[in-house]
Amino acid sequence: MFLKKVLLMYVINAEKKHGEKKCLIQLSKIWKKQEKTEICVIQRILAKDKFFKETISGLVMSKKKPIRTRGKLQLSKYFQEFVKGDNVAVVRELAIPASFPKRLQGRTGVIESKRGKAYIIKIKDQNKEKRFLIEPIHLKKIKQIK
Repeated sequence: MFLKKVLLMYVINAEKKHGEKKCLIQLSKIWKKQEKTEICVIQRILAKDKFFKETISGLVMSKKKPIRTRGKLQLSKYFQEFVKGDNVAVVRELAIPASFPKRLQGRTGVIESKRGKAYIIKIKDQNKEKRFLIEPIHLKKIKQIK
């Protein structure tokens, strides 16, 4: 299922970037037919393609920490303080369970207030402004360029 979505994304992106319509339309037709032998060949070809690797790297996020930092928490990050109006990025600390959706990873927002040890962050989700309660270990301060 995941590979099917990635392949379709690749087809759309490659059409925009390279204009390889005939080849890519054939790829999508083959995929829809679910001919497994041909799909394996396509997977091998795409695995070597640079553009495909870039597409996949954007979709697959890290689920593990690097081996030397596993289990370690930076106490300065855990106890960091923010002021109302600070711009922050949501960066999930993998050693601690997150209390927010995975789709927020990498998003930026503005600190609205503090509730207990967590902060209320205002994040724009498409056209709506939403508020999330996130602990400071999952936040990274962003410097504002003036």
